[in-house]
Amino acid sequence: MNCAVLPNGAESLLILAQALEIPESELRSGETFDKLTYTQTRFDPKIVDGLDLTLINQKLAIFGDSFAGTFRLGDEPVLVLRSEISAADITTFKKKVGSSPFVEFHLEFNKEAFIGLNLKTEDYYHFVLYVFPENLKTFLTSDLKTLETKLLGDQWNRKVIILVFGQDSFWDGAYFAVIGGKEINRLDAVIPKTPPDAQIVRDMYQNCQDILRWQDKWLQGLTPLHLKIEGTTNPNNLLDALFIHRLNLFLLYTADRTVSRDAIPQISQYSVASQTVEVPHWSPAVDFAEADLQSVAHLQDLLEWTYDEDHVSDRMTLVQIVFVKELDAVQPAARSRKLLDDGGRIFKDIELRWRSFIQGKIEAYTAQEQALEDYVEGTIQTFSGQISSMIKSLTDTMLAAVGALFVSFVAAIFKEKFEPFIFLTGAAGFSIYVLCFPLLYNMFYQRVRYQELVAGFEIRRKRFEERLFREKVCTVVGSQIIESKKRFEIWFWITVVIYVLVVVLTPLFAYIIAGYLLESPTIPVVK
Repeated sequence: MNCAVLPNGAESLLILAQALEIPESELRSGETFDKLTYTQTRFDPKIVDGLDLTLINQKLAIFGDSFAGTFRLGDEPVLVLRSEISAADITTFKKKVGSSPFVEFHLEFNKEAFIGLNLKTEDYYHFVLYVFPENLKTFLTSDLKTLETKLLGDQWNRKVIILVFGQDSFWDGAYFAVIGGKEINRLDAVIPKTPPDAQIVRDMYQNCQDILRWQDKWLQGLTPLHLKIEGTTNPNNLLDALFIHRLNLFLLYTADRTVSRDAIPQISQYSVASQTVEVPHWSPAVDFAEADLQSVAHLQDLLEWTYDEDHVSDRMTLVQIVFVKELDAVQPAARSRKLLDDGGRIFKDIELRWRSFIQGKIEAYTAQEQALEDYVEGTIQTFSGQISSMIKSLTDTMLAAVGALFVSFVAAIFKEKFEPFIFLTGAAGFSIYVLCFPLLYNMFYQRVRYQELVAGFEIRRKRFEERLFREKVCTVVGSQIIESKKRFEIWFWITVVIYVLVVVLTPLFAYIIAGYLLESPTIPVVK
């Protein structure tokens, strides 16, 4: 059925009650969360004689099976009010009652069945109906745990839509709506097309548990986001209790600790170092002024800012520090009102402090990032310096090898006769020098220095990861260090191999030359 033509059950019930001479106050007092009942054990059967059956049938038709009105004489039903009741039914009723001055009458209106009869529902939204606005107002003064159980159960992604006859009202939010009176014609506007976001409320609840660690399980998952609604007017203070609950949820979701009385949270405590202020919770029966609604919105904005996905713990700490500063000099009984009245100003002050705090952290973060970049660049330059040092040492050694062979050869050949011993001894001595100093000592030193550099870099890298995000450290470091280490390894082993070749080939080359000279008939050789 189209939502726009939801029958006015309150109007029909009141007409039936008037026809049956049931006082409206007694009918109103019988309404509970899911049904409306009325019982009269001394009902005058003569009232039934005067019923306008046309009117009665017209009003009963809209209720279907959701309405039952039963007259009993003792344990025997003598008449059941239903659509299409006839004069014959009344005649039968009179015969059964006879001369009895009273019958028992019981009326029951199943509100959930009435909604099911008239409105299409889905798993992700749920309707609650109130015939009388006064009863809705009373229900909303229930404690938070009762509201959570009745309205949400364990379905945190379900939107609750409260329908109330007899009071024009239109308040809507992502998880909650109150729509009443003639505004029910706009019901389509508050019915969600897709399920509300369950993750955002779960995250808020989990962050609250992780940071504040409630001493008692006040709620199973209800958050201030669930009760966040926006509208224009609050006629007859209908929704005051709902706004009060939002304020108390704000305290629960920001205070260091909350204490209770009779399992109901009563006082929230904000602590900084050795200083603690206590803020009493609001009574759900308090009436709000229109100006207070904007203040509630300011505190709601502050709460959502606090639970923003970034830096929740830091933001919470800042909120608690500012609250202690603002409320310490205020009398405990007046702190709740002070927080409400100055909520907008306090929020602006917290935002300014946060920007200053974040600016300092950003500057420190930027300095650490620059230090990391400088350290990476310095490490790469150190690797490059080691490679250059090894190449220079290798080049000097190669030139020295040529020089050593040349000097040894000259020393041997400029004797009266060529002396191979001098030549071979010079070559062998140079090989021993290369083995001991450039190869063993210098390359061992380069290797140890390289390992210390790599180990030192890993230690510094871990320290930077503690101050910066790991992903950021990885981005800055990139593959530069890995490439530098690869280059060092390549040049290290190339240098070692060349040194080994110099050690082996220098005396071998000298031996070959000496052998050639020994075989030459033109060069005199000492034998």
